[in-house]
Amino acid sequence: MKQACAAPYSAAALAKDLRVGASAVAQWKNGERPVPPERCVQIEQLRGVPRWDLRPHDWYRIWPELIRREGAPLVPAERCVEIEEITGVMRWDLRPHDWYRIWPELISAPGAPAVPTPAEKVA
Repeated sequence: MKQACAAPYSAAALAKDLRVGASAVAQWKNGERPVPPERCVQIEQLRGVPRWDLRPHDWYRIWPELIRREGAPLVPAERCVEIEEITGVMRWDLRPHDWYRIWPELISAPGAPAVPTPAEKVA
Protein backbone atom coordinates (compact mmCIF):
# COMPACT_ATOMS: atom_id res chain seq x y z
CA MET A 1 0.00 0.00 0.00
CA LYS A 2 2.90 2.31 0.71
CA GLN A 3 3.99 1.96 -2.93
CA ALA A 4 0.56 3.10 -4.11
CA CYS A 5 0.87 6.24 -1.99
CA ALA A 6 4.53 6.94 -2.76
CA ALA A 7 5.74 9.95 -4.72
CA PRO A 8 4.56 11.33 -7.04
CA TYR A 9 1.26 10.09 -5.58
CA SER A 10 -0.17 10.70 -2.15
CA ALA A 11 -2.71 8.91 -0.03
CA ALA A 12 -5.08 11.82 -0.65
CA ALA A 13 -4.62 11.51 -4.41
CA LEU A 14 -5.25 7.77 -4.26
CA ALA A 15 -8.38 8.31 -2.18
CA LYS A 16 -9.61 10.81 -4.75
CA ASP A 17 -8.85 8.47 -7.65
CA LEU A 18 -10.66 5.62 -5.90
CA ARG A 19 -13.50 7.88 -4.73
CA VAL A 20 -13.07 6.76 -1.12
CA GLY A 21 -12.35 8.67 2.05
CA ALA A 22 -8.79 9.49 2.97
CA SER A 23 -9.34 7.66 6.26
CA ALA A 24 -9.96 4.39 4.39
CA VAL A 25 -6.67 4.75 2.50
CA ALA A 26 -4.89 5.62 5.74
CA GLN A 27 -6.28 2.47 7.40
CA TRP A 28 -5.11 0.32 4.48
CA LYS A 29 -1.71 1.98 4.45
CA ASN A 30 -1.24 1.52 8.21
CA GLY A 31 -2.41 -2.10 8.11
CA GLU A 32 -5.43 -1.39 10.29
CA ARG A 33 -7.73 -2.89 7.65
CA PRO A 34 -6.95 -5.00 4.59
CA VAL A 35 -7.42 -3.42 1.20
CA PRO A 36 -10.73 -4.72 -0.19
CA PRO A 37 -10.18 -7.01 -3.19
CA GLU A 38 -12.06 -4.77 -5.61
CA ARG A 39 -9.89 -1.84 -4.56
CA CYS A 40 -6.74 -3.93 -5.11
CA VAL A 41 -7.70 -4.39 -8.74
CA GLN A 42 -8.25 -0.63 -9.10
CA ILE A 43 -4.95 0.21 -7.36
CA GLU A 44 -3.10 -2.23 -9.59
CA GLN A 45 -4.61 -0.55 -12.65
CA LEU A 46 -4.04 2.99 -11.38
CA ARG A 47 -0.62 2.66 -9.74
CA GLY A 48 0.86 -0.56 -11.08
CA VAL A 49 1.17 -2.13 -7.63
CA PRO A 50 0.57 -5.89 -7.96
CA ARG A 51 -2.46 -7.24 -6.12
CA TRP A 52 -0.28 -9.80 -4.35
CA ASP A 53 1.63 -6.95 -2.72
CA LEU A 54 -1.61 -5.41 -1.47
CA ARG A 55 -2.99 -8.71 -0.08
CA PRO A 56 0.14 -10.83 0.58
CA HIS A 57 -1.57 -13.30 2.92
CA ASP A 58 -4.52 -14.32 0.76
CA TRP A 59 -4.04 -13.08 -2.81
CA TYR A 60 -3.88 -16.64 -4.18
CA ARG A 61 -7.33 -17.43 -2.77
CA ILE A 62 -8.92 -14.27 -4.13
CA TRP A 63 -7.24 -14.30 -7.56
CA PRO A 64 -6.11 -17.86 -8.35
CA GLU A 65 -5.62 -16.78 -11.96
CA LEU A 66 -2.54 -14.84 -10.78
CA ILE A 67 -0.79 -17.92 -9.38
CA ARG A 68 1.19 -18.62 -12.53
CA ARG A 69 1.69 -14.99 -13.55
CA GLU A 70 5.29 -13.91 -13.97
CA GLY A 71 6.56 -12.25 -10.82
CA ALA A 72 3.90 -13.78 -8.57
CA PRO A 73 5.20 -14.96 -5.20
CA LEU A 74 5.00 -18.66 -4.40
CA VAL A 75 1.89 -19.91 -2.68
CA PRO A 76 2.87 -20.94 0.87
CA ALA A 77 3.42 -24.71 0.94
CA GLU A 78 0.96 -25.15 3.80
CA ARG A 79 -1.83 -23.66 1.64
CA CYS A 80 -1.15 -25.60 -1.57
CA VAL A 81 -3.36 -28.62 -0.86
CA GLU A 82 -6.28 -26.31 -0.15
CA ILE A 83 -5.64 -24.23 -3.28
CA GLU A 84 -5.26 -27.38 -5.39
CA GLU A 85 -8.67 -28.60 -4.16
CA ILE A 86 -10.35 -25.24 -4.80
CA THR A 87 -8.79 -24.34 -8.14
CA GLY A 88 -7.57 -27.61 -9.63
CA VAL A 89 -4.09 -26.12 -10.04
CA MET A 90 -1.71 -28.93 -9.15
CA ARG A 91 0.73 -28.52 -6.28
CA TRP A 92 3.69 -29.00 -8.63
CA ASP A 93 2.45 -25.96 -10.56
CA LEU A 94 2.01 -23.96 -7.37
CA ARG A 95 5.56 -24.78 -6.19
CA PRO A 96 7.42 -25.71 -9.40
CA HIS A 97 10.93 -25.49 -7.92
CA ASP A 98 10.49 -27.51 -4.75
CA TRP A 99 7.28 -29.57 -4.98
CA TYR A 100 9.19 -32.88 -5.04
CA ARG A 101 10.90 -32.08 -1.71
CA ILE A 102 7.68 -30.95 -0.03
CA TRP A 103 5.45 -33.76 -1.34
CA PRO A 104 7.70 -36.67 -2.36
CA GLU A 105 4.62 -38.89 -2.58
CA LEU A 106 3.64 -36.98 -5.74
CA ILE A 107 6.80 -37.90 -7.65
CA SER A 108 5.15 -41.00 -9.09
CA ALA A 109 1.70 -39.44 -9.51
CA PRO A 110 0.17 -39.47 -13.00
CA GLY A 111 1.02 -36.24 -14.79
CA ALA A 112 3.77 -35.24 -12.38
CA PRO A 113 6.64 -33.40 -14.03
CA ALA A 114 10.07 -34.97 -14.03
CA VAL A 115 12.14 -34.32 -10.95
CA PRO A 116 15.13 -32.18 -11.90
CA THR A 117 18.51 -33.88 -11.96
CA PRO A 118 21.18 -32.52 -9.58
CA ALA A 119 22.75 -30.53 -12.43
CA GLU A 120 19.35 -28.96 -13.26
CA LYS A 121 18.72 -28.08 -9.61
CA VAL A 122 21.92 -26.03 -9.48
CA ALA A 123 21.12 -24.10 -12.67
